[in-house]
Amino acid sequence: MPLKTLPEWLKYLEKSHPVEIEFGLDRIRKVAKLLGLPVNVHQVDGPLDHQDCANNTEESPIATKVITIGGTNGKGSCVAVLDSILREAGYRVGCYTSPHLIKFNERITINGQHSSDLDICLAFEEINKARKSISLSFFEFTTLAALLIMSNSNLDIAILEVGLGGRLDAVNLIDPQLSIITGVALDHQQWLGNDLDSIAREKAAIGRPGIVMLYGDTKPVHGLVQAARNLNVKLLLNGKDFCFDDFDISKSTYLPHPSIACAVKASKIINPNISKEVLNKGLSNTQIDGRFHKITFKGINIILDVAHNPQATSLLAERLLDLKLKNKIIAITGVMSDKDIIGILRPLVGIASSWHFCSTPNNERACSAKKIAAIFETLSKTEYPRNTYIYDDSDTQNSSIEVRSCDKYEHPKVENAIKLALKLSNKEDTIVIFGSFLIVGAALNWLNKIN
Repeated sequence: MPLKTLPEWLKYLEKSHPVEIEFGLDRIRKVAKLLGLPVNVHQVDGPLDHQDCANNTEESPIATKVITIGGTNGKGSCVAVLDSILREAGYRVGCYTSPHLIKFNERITINGQHSSDLDICLAFEEINKARKSISLSFFEFTTLAALLIMSNSNLDIAILEVGLGGRLDAVNLIDPQLSIITGVALDHQQWLGNDLDSIAREKAAIGRPGIVMLYGDTKPVHGLVQAARNLNVKLLLNGKDFCFDDFDISKSTYLPHPSIACAVKASKIINPNISKEVLNKGLSNTQIDGRFHKITFKGINIILDVAHNPQATSLLAERLLDLKLKNKIIAITGVMSDKDIIGILRPLVGIASSWHFCSTPNNERACSAKKIAAIFETLSKTEYPRNTYIYDDSDTQNSSIEVRSCDKYEHPKVENAIKLALKLSNKEDTIVIFGSFLIVGAALNWLNKIN
């Protein structure tokens, strides 16, 4: 039996490396080699000892084919659609994604099933034994666990989602046979650069010479096109070399069309004879929580969306306007402090009639509800000049307080926000819960328990 439970392992990994994020592939490459996993032949972060690559072959031991997916937004949707289509076509598929919404096990799936606690713990123990004195970040450690589990699963296809950026992200350890960039927008500037071209160059580095890269933006970022040219990849552009309308697939989907177009095109590259029926069935069977995810609770509509950068909240705002809702929209949100909070809030300021801001307990990166409310006030003071009311229904004394009518509320956690929003809502109102994965995941978990 494993020496630690999965919660014990995750707690250990969160504290075992001196910093949360540390780019570079040197450490993970050394441990991967000790574990017998492949190291990339086409290294992008500096000189590579070719002896490290001696055992590489065209067919990765992770799977017969590897597909790496990067991009600012839409990565998770692309992974989900591609996974569903390929499994519908009869392939055995493994997926590695991050972050998770509710359970860590969501990050590693084998043929549609989340990996078990036992499999993950055994992989962690193998990595911990092999790494000796080499320190690994949480993401490096968990990426290696995913690769180990995949290598033991007899996969036809492994789909690896980039965690952050691309060039120095842990999944770029593996050479793909196909890569996808769903789109490029401003996010994580402190890590990737302050302009679109710089960010695009970092993301493009998941490409490989002579290998197809699909790019989802219909207005390509110049920096990505130039980087792809420098890498000698076979770049195919959405809107020029392929597009959503090429494939005769269902238009009625809540998922972003660029991500779907990339997933379907990738499926056709893997198997040119894949049928329209398989494509549509795979698309209709796609399940992914937290992406314009609709549920109903006691007649009140709830939409959950992990929109946590300006491009994503702009799309969320467009979708809400497309619904032509007649009743009011109530917004619940919480975000990380290193995000462009003004840019995230701006698209929705004029759409929601009331706002609930949430802190994220026990997370140093999270922005407090009070600070988010202050930022919102700067944006909305001319349109919504009313007072903020701090409501905490975890305190039983508050249960008898009559809540004043106002536009903004602050909460210590998302559960408190949902309780009050539901109390103040009428049937056919819509509550929109958006922001960080931590906020949306906690909301979904709480709603699943009470619904």
